[in-house]
Amino acid sequence: MEIQRTLGFIQKCSFSFYKPANQEEIAKFVIETGFTLPSGYLDFLQIHNGALLFQDESGKGNPSWIIFGLDDVTDYHEQYHLTEKMYPIAKYDQTLICVDNQAVIDGREDYLFDRSIYDSPENEGENMHLNFELYLDRLIVSQGDHFWFWNTLNAHNFKSEQ
Repeated sequence: MEIQRTLGFIQKCSFSFYKPANQEEIAKFVIETGFTLPSGYLDFLQIHNGALLFQDESGKGNPSWIIFGLDDVTDYHEQYHLTEKMYPIAKYDQTLICVDNQAVIDGREDYLFDRSIYDSPENEGENMHLNFELYLDRLIVSQGDHFWFWNTLNAHNFKSEQ
């Protein structure tokens, strides 16, 4: 499909969704990691154990959004040496979307954080004030854009890259 990205850029892209995670895989993951899966992300895993969104079909090599399956969560958690409090569930280029495990345990709905892959493990990133359902819905509606930054841009600080 063709989508319109920021500043009018048109991109041909595709989407790939993986097979669902079964109850045994989910239970094993929770026991081995100690992570509490928020209900929306758990629902997603039971339908698709990961996905690639907005894959660039133009050959220009633009990055895709990766929604992590269970194995990806573990792999990226180790790769970026995150604390036990935070675990990653999505990636785009240098951006990691992470879950604050304690916030999920506490029943909070604002458990997603945006951080760079280059941040130190102690840097939790910026609270996005979102749960998984809102994040995924807005990611699709915004056509893969970093929508959580939109309200920081206004007529005084925005400069077009023309």
